[in-house]
Amino acid sequence: MSPTLNFNEIFSIASNASSIKDLEKLINCNSFLQKAIKDFEDKYPVVDLTITPIEIEELKRMNLLTETNFINLSIPQKFSSFERLLLAALWKNGHIKRIKPIADGIVDNNVGQSKYGLVFRQFGKSLANDEEPIIDQHVLRAFYQFYYQPNYKITKPFPTNRALNDSDEDLVREYVTWFKGIVSKINPEEKKEFKYKLDKILFAIGKSLKL
Repeated sequence: MSPTLNFNEIFSIASNASSIKDLEKLINCNSFLQKAIKDFEDKYPVVDLTITPIEIEELKRMNLLTETNFINLSIPQKFSSFERLLLAALWKNGHIKRIKPIADGIVDNNVGQSKYGLVFRQFGKSLANDEEPIIDQHVLRAFYQFYYQPNYKITKPFPTNRALNDSDEDLVREYVTWFKGIVSKINPEEKKEFKYKLDKILFAIGKSLKL
């Protein structure tokens, strides 16, 4: 396999992979992907963040989440020191309310949402289901350019200079269906790692397309 594959070729090989070995072979012979994945993991270390709908319901029973999936801030005395430290990071970045769409995604609730909750709801779904992808502007840009645009004969460019929102739902739905179709063919014991590697390859392509 050539170490100088273009983005279209990398996308094609990754999207047609049938095992972790296929993706590892692609990554190991391509210095661009190796560096991109290393840079990503330096910022976002690999952590098992699996959360189930049952666990969300337990957080509600413990009164840590409200019935509408917001953090219950009326009971700060119940939070541990570690939980308060995490809350402090959320608060400092103005992200306290972003817990809600993540929890909504975990329990598959799409009712009464902000139009900008699309990315976080899908992130929640990915935490609860090994076949659900994470979405962001980079993976969607790669998908848009090398699959969605040519297959659907779309002439308008990928939306830039704004946050993804509910107006992008059709694109997100197509991406999720496409991604899950690939992962569904993978051996069950490999799905979680395969999903992770495929996502990182698409992220690397999409981020570089923006530069």
